[in-house]
Amino acid sequence: MNYKVTIEGEDHICDAVQQYAEKYAAKYYDNGRTEGIGIAVKALLNLVAKGIITLDSAIVDSGLKKEEFLSIAKSLGYKL
Repeated sequence: MNYKVTIEGEDHICDAVQQYAEKYAAKYYDNGRTEGIGIAVKALLNLVAKGIITLDSAIVDSGLKKEEFLSIAKSLGYKL
């Protein structure tokens, strides 16, 4: 089967595909980033629980603001 291709049609399809890609790339980037931060916070809190580092050191090492770190820890089930 052959279809007649026009420049306008190609531009329209390219724009649609680009918008779709941008929408889902942003969504999955945010999800991946959130998941990765959660894993890092959990690992740091495990070190705190074992007495290897202090909570303050864990917060500094995470690179997050204290409030954000504590919020993530709370969402992971830690009671600090």
